[in-house]
Amino acid sequence: MDIMNKNKQKKSFYLAFTFSFFLFFCGCDLDEIGISESNSEDSGFQLWVNNYSENQYNECGFYFGYTDIDNNFIKTDSMVYKDIVIYKKGDGPHYNIENGFSKTYPSSQNSKGLNKYGVWEPNEKTKKLYFNSIGISLKIEINGNELISNSNHGLNGSLSFRILENGEISW
Repeated sequence: MDIMNKNKQKKSFYLAFTFSFFLFFCGCDLDEIGISESNSEDSGFQLWVNNYSENQYNECGFYFGYTDIDNNFIKTDSMVYKDIVIYKKGDGPHYNIENGFSKTYPSSQNSKGLNKYGVWEPNEKTKKLYFNSIGISLKIEINGNELISNSNHGLNGSLSFRILENGEISW
């Protein structure tokens, strides 16, 4: 009988503990304890450029934001690379001879603004656009040309674009 009593006490204790933990967790604001949708430690973007042209470029800018009702791009975050090398076709450590382009990873030349995983993590203002379902657009500027995405992006992945043989930029 004594063993049955102890087993009932154990079950009661575990049930009470589980129930208490459940109530505690449900009563917490997830942001207060460091768990939230916008707080994923490894979220962010890896950036690269595929250059099919015979021209080398030395700067480019990536911008997150949204398009307002007047179709203007409103910037919320940026990663601007100056004094880097976007290798021309045939140059650089990542030349793809089969497909005829040189791939450049700007973050390998300049890691300023990247998180500890080496990716560009959008700022809080940009994350709010995403979580409020407004949507995130991307703008790229290079050599006086700009390109704005017409699709919404998530909060991580890869962002790449091409510089075509004539110098125009394209997704």
